[in-house]
Amino acid sequence: MTNTGDVALHDRVRVHAHEYSEHVKLAFVQLAEVWQDLETTAEQQKTDLESTFKAALNTWTDAVGRAKDQQQQVRSSIQQMLAQMMEAKEALGADDPSAEAELQRLQGSRSAHKTLRAWQKDVQVKASYWEKCRLQRVAEYEDLQARILALRKLCGLGAMPAADKPDISKANMVFLKLELERLSAEKERREDLLRRLLAELHSVCDDIGEDVKAAAAEVHPNLVYMWDEEAAKVLRDVYKLSSTYTSGSTGGMIDLSDSSISRLSAKLGAMKDLKVHSRFTAAGSAAAMSCLDPCILCQLPAMCMYSHVILLCLHTCWTSVAISCS
Repeated sequence: MTNTGDVALHDRVRVHAHEYSEHVKLAFVQLAEVWQDLETTAEQQKTDLESTFKAALNTWTDAVGRAKDQQQQVRSSIQQMLAQMMEAKEALGADDPSAEAELQRLQGSRSAHKTLRAWQKDVQVKASYWEKCRLQRVAEYEDLQARILALRKLCGLGAMPAADKPDISKANMVFLKLELERLSAEKERREDLLRRLLAELHSVCDDIGEDVKAAAAEVHPNLVYMWDEEAAKVLRDVYKLSSTYTSGSTGGMIDLSDSSISRLSAKLGAMKDLKVHSRFTAAGSAAAMSCLDPCILCQLPAMCMYSHVILLCLHTCWTSVAISCS
């Protein structure tokens, strides 16, 4: 079936051809009169006519050229979209045998379309789909990288080597997810270790009457979160928000590095030493008091005003006990 639009165009061309013929005849009559008046030579008349014919033909030739330029632009657009689509599929690690084979297949699909424009629209739909997939994968890649970076920083580990460009292939995405799981488990292990150390520190501080929060704060100010339920809830909320980690987003979190754990272990050891020293001092004071005469002990309240004398006596008795023990 003939397209109605094509029929209308052909009719318009026939009308224009008839009008053009009549216009040429009229123009030629007018030119002949002018040439006769100017006594234009036959050679010059021929030259003027050839120039006019050529200009008329060039008008149509230029129209064809402009149309072909537009056609080439569409072809170039298709080729560019195909290349971008193949690049996206390669980056995503699509299951096609190769990007080149897919490109050839799509290029050959021109025969399945009646027009070049129809082919362009089909390719554009496919290219848009794969570009959307690529952008989604890039966003997932950046999110994983940010999480991993934050966890490594939290655990005091060095950053992973920077890649020249994002590797968003399926294989690398699987690797990044496994790395995130490993680091999450490592974070939990370090948190458990800190909790055990803090629980032991709490017990030792209670025994010797020390402020456990002050002792923990000397190691890291945020260690109080480890046993403060309300503060721990805030910390958990912070961890939940860690999907949008930035390089500086761990500033308010607990330091889980080896250095922090070592400092806490050292603080616990110091408190244990202080506990042992306190017990030894208490035992020595009790022994020294036992060396005093009972009569003196009864009179101690009345002798408080002579405390320096009492301390001197205690020191003497303590020295005697130490010598006898040795």
